[in-house]
Amino acid sequence: MIDIREYRRLRGEETSFKDFLMTPVPGAADSGFTDLLDTNVLSEPQRPRPSEAVLGWLRSVRPEELWTSAVVVGELRKGVELLRLRDATRAGCLDEWLSVLVRSYGDRILPVTTEIAEEWGHLDAPDPLPVLDGYLAATARMHGLTLATRNVKDIERSGASWLNPFEWQG
Repeated sequence: MIDIREYRRLRGEETSFKDFLMTPVPGAADSGFTDLLDTNVLSEPQRPRPSEAVLGWLRSVRPEELWTSAVVVGELRKGVELLRLRDATRAGCLDEWLSVLVRSYGDRILPVTTEIAEEWGHLDAPDPLPVLDGYLAATARMHGLTLATRNVKDIERSGASWLNPFEWQG
């Protein structure tokens, strides 16, 4: 088994995720808005060839403006555990990344409260959404956040504010 530091060195990963996530970029936009990150946005920097648009967008916002949901943490955990079945080394790296992410976000990981569940029920009744996307849309609406996601088609009809960092052109 290869050590995590050695694995990262071999991949050419110089900057830790925590450094990437928590280092503000001089001149970052002060939009006055805060964003709720969907799984596809939050995990993008960990991909072998991440989207330059997403990386640029993440660098353009202040870390304290970025939130996520316990639902996203659950999706990420599931992904790590599924990966562990076929690539224990990579899963170990992502497990460490997820631990850093959870510690870094701290109280910026929003729970699914009774109010959010009620909002999800209101959103889902007339035109059902994929369950997890529906919970994220309800969370964004209840907290006045903009949902950063690639799943625009489903989120548009929820009435939640959204943006697609995969199309960001800085």
